Amino acid sequence: MGFQVDDSAKRRLTDPAEIDRAIQLLEARGLYGDQLLTEMTRIFYVDLDALQGVLAGLAQAGAGHPPRRSTRG
Repeated sequence: MGFQVDDSAKRRLTDPAEIDRAIQLLEARGLYGDQLLTEMTRIFYVDLDALQGVLAGLAQAGAGHPPRRSTRG
């Protein structure tokens, strides 16, 4: 018998400011690129359109954020 995970316990991230804050927290823990995206979707329900908008804005701004590092070799 398997055990069920209650996915309703996940927080929903739909506001761009909240998504940006979550990205900052995960980057502070050393997660970038694919690892960051995997961890975000594991922990939160993320509005993927809003996430894409935030990431595009960060890429355009560039300043104040370390470059996004991919974990792919």
